[in-house]
Amino acid sequence: MKKHLLFTLLLLISLGLLVGQTWIRYYPFGDLCPGPSDNASSEACNVIPAIGGGYLLQGYVEFVYGDIPAYANNVFWKLDENGDIVWRRTGGGNFPFNSIVSNGIDRYYCLRYDEMFVFDGEMNMIAQYIFGTVNGFSASLYDMQYVDDGLVFAGRIGSQAVVLKTDFQFNVIWQSDPFWTMSQARSVEPFGNGWVSLSMRVFTEINAVGDTLWTYYDPVNYTSFWDCTVATDNSIYLLGFHKLWEMDTTEHNLQLIADYLPEFDMDWHGSIDMLPNGNIVYTGSNSSYTGPILHCYSPDGVHQWSRSYNTFGAIYFGTGSK
Repeated sequence: MKKHLLFTLLLLISLGLLVGQTWIRYYPFGDLCPGPSDNASSEACNVIPAIGGGYLLQGYVEFVYGDIPAYANNVFWKLDENGDIVWRRTGGGNFPFNSIVSNGIDRYYCLRYDEMFVFDGEMNMIAQYIFGTVNGFSASLYDMQYVDDGLVFAGRIGSQAVVLKTDFQFNVIWQSDPFWTMSQARSVEPFGNGWVSLSMRVFTEINAVGDTLWTYYDPVNYTSFWDCTVATDNSIYLLGFHKLWEMDTTEHNLQLIADYLPEFDMDWHGSIDMLPNGNIVYTGSNSSYTGPILHCYSPDGVHQWSRSYNTFGAIYFGTGSK
């Protein structure tokens, strides 16, 4: 059956979450394919604050005609505060971006593993960099943060999870010690004057120049880490396999907050964040399930709510880290 040629975007406005109000918008993309097609797929990957106000939504679309690929590209919508379209752009080629950040003035930086695309504030491409060409060795990067003098990434070099910093032309400034040899670093977040990061079984704190300060290693694999977030009081919360954890940064161990989390997403699409009222929210659903997709817990592990939303079908959380 032909899929709906629409994006479903659920933006969780901070005030809206507190008072129980949200909005849902559908963004058509069926006109993007320049030739014939009879099927299409899409995913919403990243949503960040847009330069000049509102939001920048980045998604990825693919069209096929029979068994023949017809068109694939990243799509960008600039939206106002109510979700109405200001403009739409395409660019970046045949694979979705993992992460997007901006300087808030005139640049967007889009990451796809070993490639970085630089766009102006209207999403006109300015430059493209390939990590191996710039630095002489290969890396695969997933998450990204903007700082005044460069970009900080979580990813892997070879089979080893690392955090590294580059300038805005992708030249490496510093690289952390590897902290896991079986998977990539999945998330990097600012913490104090440095950074925290995690891979499947390891959590680590890194200072502002890439030195490892301490590492927590799960020797028995009783959890897996998907994402982390830092609260305003510097508490650190981790989304694990059907679990919520708080990281004790003094004793360097985990404190279980909640177990048997509902509707956990087994893919890499699980994401965790803090609400303005201090509660924790995470995404939890999968592409074949139309039940609750957002779940909220208090920091002491009390379930607050789970919400589902009236959409055309199951919401698929895409590959993006934002």
